[in-house]
Amino acid sequence: MITMSISEQAVKQEWNKIFIMAQNNGFPAHLIHGMKRQLMAKKERTTQTQVMQQHNKNWITFTYHSPSIHKVTNLFKRTNLKIAFQPTNTIYQQLSKKKQ
Repeated sequence: MITMSISEQAVKQEWNKIFIMAQNNGFPAHLIHGMKRQLMAKKERTTQTQVMQQHNKNWITFTYHSPSIHKVTNLFKRTNLKIAFQPTNTIYQQLSKKKQ
């Protein structure tokens, strides 16, 4: 019910079904409501985490690795930017014939 993308009315209907079944099986109402609050809070935290991760997807590429580049990349580690190294010598360059 909580993780499915259904309408608000369907959520209410599903919650009523769950609540009635739990009460019929002898569970106290305060435990049922407490469990729903916990699940809703967990969903909210998960949603916030996913939104934060989507905003943190900025990448910077460097074409080679040297001590000076290593110092520069250490500066970027404190930011929301991700670091990737891109080689200058690619497989395409190795497989293609060189013109003379």
